[in-house]
Amino acid sequence: MRFARAGLNPAVDVYFQLLPDIAAALYESMKSRVEHVVETGKVSDEYINGDEEREAFNKWTDGFTRRDHPTVIQVFLENIKDTDITGHLLPNLIYVSRQKSKTSRHNFKAGALNTLFPQRFRGLNKNDIYASEIKPFFGDPSNFMSPEIPQLHPNHAVDKPLKCPSILSLAHQVAGCNYENQTNWGSKMGFRYGSLVEDYYTAYWMHCEGWRSIYCRPERPAFCGDAPIALVDLINQYKRWVIGLLEVTFSKYSTLTFGNRRIGLMGLSYTHYSCWPFWAIPITVYAFLPQLALLKGVSIFPKVSEPWFLLYSFLFIGAYAKECLEFILEGSTFRKWWNDQRIWMIRGLTCFLFGSIEYLLQSFGISASGFNVTSKVLDDEQSKRYEQEIFEFGVPSPMFVTLATSAIINLFSFFKGFLDIISGNNMEGLFLQMFLAGFLMVNCLPVYEAMFLRSDKGKMPTKITLISTFLAGVLYAAASHIF
Repeated sequence: MRFARAGLNPAVDVYFQLLPDIAAALYESMKSRVEHVVETGKVSDEYINGDEEREAFNKWTDGFTRRDHPTVIQVFLENIKDTDITGHLLPNLIYVSRQKSKTSRHNFKAGALNTLFPQRFRGLNKNDIYASEIKPFFGDPSNFMSPEIPQLHPNHAVDKPLKCPSILSLAHQVAGCNYENQTNWGSKMGFRYGSLVEDYYTAYWMHCEGWRSIYCRPERPAFCGDAPIALVDLINQYKRWVIGLLEVTFSKYSTLTFGNRRIGLMGLSYTHYSCWPFWAIPITVYAFLPQLALLKGVSIFPKVSEPWFLLYSFLFIGAYAKECLEFILEGSTFRKWWNDQRIWMIRGLTCFLFGSIEYLLQSFGISASGFNVTSKVLDDEQSKRYEQEIFEFGVPSPMFVTLATSAIINLFSFFKGFLDIISGNNMEGLFLQMFLAGFLMVNCLPVYEAMFLRSDKGKMPTKITLISTFLAGVLYAAASHIF
């Protein structure tokens, strides 16, 4: 049997697509009732439609929250009895919210991951401004369920109705936090725990153990998931991934050593992803150093008349042209490519940088902020701005400070360089730095808009703007002693 899954927060909405309207209405109705229970902290009688729904909520108590609650399972449609208006059987439609458990002050645990299946993201705006269209790389985890419970083996035939108490009991067991306890689940089979990137870590381990994989991407997705519509949620999500990738990179099963010995060139493919966080170093350097030198009138790149200028130009244009061509050949658009390369630079200055710092602190035993579930709660005004392809900031995240500081420095360095060029001061030597500052400035247009032009709730918080302006001044003063 398969599950359509949704969390108490739409952050984990995953459900069948292209179902009849009545099925979608049933699902949305159940989701809204669950969310009402979470918001109010109690199960109201007016939100319960019958004994089956009351049974789904019978474990709820006043102490449960979004991050500490039991499993909620509700069967809406069964393909052995529910039909559409033409008499054809409908597919199973089941609402599942995995159990969440607070294990310590900063750590939270979710139910076993084998309640999840491959998904594609829905709700993306036209040009996908956050580059959230992630393609599925890994196989169906339902193929790797723990055989230690015979009834949960993938080859086990279920000959009872889905609403049968024994079947629902097994479903609750699978979705619970303790499913993997005292079993091989999570260590020798199924999703491998021990990293915040369980899908990556699982696929890596399975290849190391000799499994072969195929790329399976049917035209019609069985499940779809929501992508973040606020920038802070996106970079928080990627920050978790960065920490997880670094956990693998610096473990005894590192893709650089163990992986390359076990699976050869395939290990290099995994290394490509595990080394993502290191992109924070060149991106941060190129976002600040050339621009600070430009502000002081110091040339650090070749002059236009020098042969090395052609090499720099060829590498820059060639790299971006190659990626743009690949996007277009895959059926995408120029605007999507532009958004993708822009969000890559944003990640380098935010989640890649902060995730690496957080991992370093954890390695030295220093407490960090802990695990944060990505929020995809849909606010009407926020959703409207997302559809209009307006960046959503809104909250004073520390990760916005580096981004806004870089935007300010690039803005002022560009105009400083422009004034130097029109006045004839070292025009050839400053051209590449001015071009780089201008390129980054164009990429930062949504940041400037959020800082200085917008008044809606999604604008850059004034606190972040003031801190970033102060830090930009400090860096400029420091540059006076360096250059």
